[in-house]
Amino acid sequence: MKTSTLKILALAAVLSVVTIGCKSGSNDENTRKGEPLALFTEGEVNGFVDTKGNVVIDLSDYTDAKPFSEGLAAVQGSDGKWGFIDTKGKLVIPFSFEHSDYSSPDATREPLMFHKGYARVRKVGLIDRKGNVVFSTPLTIDDWNSDVVNAYESGSHFLFDTKGQPLSDQEYDELIICANGMILCQTSDGYGYLDKTGAVVIAPQYRAAFCFEDGFATVVDKDGKSMLIDEKGNVKKELDFRPSFHGADQGLHRFHDGLAVVSDPQSGMAYIYINSQYEPQFGKKFSEAGDFCDGYAAVQDYDSEKWGFIDTKGNYVVEPQFSARNAVACEGGYGIVYSSPCLLVNLKNGSVNQIPDASDVVAKRMIVSLPGEHSYSRARKAILSVDGEEIMAPTNSKAFGFFYSESDNSISMFH
Repeated sequence: MKTSTLKILALAAVLSVVTIGCKSGSNDENTRKGEPLALFTEGEVNGFVDTKGNVVIDLSDYTDAKPFSEGLAAVQGSDGKWGFIDTKGKLVIPFSFEHSDYSSPDATREPLMFHKGYARVRKVGLIDRKGNVVFSTPLTIDDWNSDVVNAYESGSHFLFDTKGQPLSDQEYDELIICANGMILCQTSDGYGYLDKTGAVVIAPQYRAAFCFEDGFATVVDKDGKSMLIDEKGNVKKELDFRPSFHGADQGLHRFHDGLAVVSDPQSGMAYIYINSQYEPQFGKKFSEAGDFCDGYAAVQDYDSEKWGFIDTKGNYVVEPQFSARNAVACEGGYGIVYSSPCLLVNLKNGSVNQIPDASDVVAKRMIVSLPGEHSYSRARKAILSVDGEEIMAPTNSKAFGFFYSESDNSISMFH
């Protein structure tokens, strides 16, 4: 798509846009209160349930629903239109939106799921928590924050401000809005960085690049050399290891509990942890290593190839002893070992309970599990306590899995 086309699309956006404005600042705090809610549909339970398995919001009057995000959940009425309910089940945004199947494998945000106070809907764009259209465009909206919107068409990405004005005539192969407000961009020249006005801060030049963490980012130059740069592009340190593309962030170089996983520079076939100063930690390497979560990480011992769990000092809190395909550390000081059967490990006291084949995240005092061998179309869901006690029996529910969102204090689904 050429510049002239972009200007026409931008004009269409401006004609029907309402300024997003400032963040409310209260959404995250409000939605962190209360008990987590899990969505069960088309089974023995048809509604949102709490951690005790009680139905707290009945969905029998709706034909479909989505999980809660930032205190709101999309529900579908009998006419096929979508609206939103609050955590008390009250309809707060009327049924006025098209079917939610407004998604793309390249899109960052799920449709009808709120992020920073806004959600994207089919044939509309972005809406606020009152259902007002705040950004309308014929492009597909990928991601946004309070300053910029990243939208794309036919593989080309464009950067807008929140009033619908294009911030640049440049077409990008990729745009990623980073937590520090900078935008990671990719052109034919490589990766670089923009500020929130769309101005080039660090010219595209790198073979690979990652978002900034604590003022620094890892980049790989055209010769394959890894470097640590500051927000002005100054090289602060040359690195003899590369970021791990194996962890939960799927290539995004992020720190968890002040530590990140990288490839071992000596062997290239193992993993080590580094701190925020990019200094190797613990003096040991692992065959596999996961991200830290609430002070713990799952690791596979390099010699025995058995799984165990370590703390942020590198000490084993659960010695390597599990032969499994994988293991993860979860919220609340628990871990799940993907063996047969699956095991739930209390990382604070070392106790182990057998559980059905489980999802990889603990939600406070609840785990949602997928028992036994299954395909997602036949998945049976159960809710277990973190002690392995069954709270709700397995149901023949719709093909949803669940995960815990700390920022929303709620259970959400994955496909």
